[in-house]
Amino acid sequence: MPTTIEALIVIALVISPGYICARFMRDVIFLSRDPGDIRFLLPAITCGTLVHILMSWWSVGILRYYRAGEIEDHIREFIGWGVATGFVAPIVIGVGVSLIAKIPLVDKLLEKIGMGYADRLPTAWEYSLRYKRAPYVRVHLKDQVAPIGGIFGKKSFASTEPSRADLFLQEVLILNEEGQFTGERYDNWGTWISHDSILRIEFFEGDDAPTRKEVNHHE
Repeated sequence: MPTTIEALIVIALVISPGYICARFMRDVIFLSRDPGDIRFLLPAITCGTLVHILMSWWSVGILRYYRAGEIEDHIREFIGWGVATGFVAPIVIGVGVSLIAKIPLVDKLLEKIGMGYADRLPTAWEYSLRYKRAPYVRVHLKDQVAPIGGIFGKKSFASTEPSRADLFLQEVLILNEEGQFTGERYDNWGTWISHDSILRIEFFEGDDAPTRKEVNHHE
């Protein structure tokens, strides 16, 4: 029977690389934001098991050294195995699976079993942010009649945390009384909008922004 310390080491060897792998595989596996939730442990354990299966060709040799009491004689190989299994392999596997899942043909196959990209997104809010980023937005607030228009470009940010899904717009555009874009902007470097003040958000492509005049620097 393994000792308590050995059991903890075994658990760490599974969960630690599994967590790293799952984090880099976040386009395929979306973890729960609550670390204590079982939905956090299951992906980590599953990915950790996958890492060890793929690294078993090396792990078997390390296990032989351990049982024979020869770990100290192969300390460099042991350290190399630890780094490869704990960090390198999980990152490579996580990134690799994520990239493969983004291939259109693979995504179509995953859609047939209900695991397509859109199916894996936990909320419609994340879908609107990750699936396609429109450069122009019109934000309607709960306590304000007039909406806020802005540029949602590469320098903007939207939180995907459900408890604080706030928004930062890199530029704020002036709207007319009908809420239409005028092409003019406020002289600031952006604005933050609290999640609890947002009623709804409209997304527009550049050519679809209502009566928008040409607005530059939206990248």
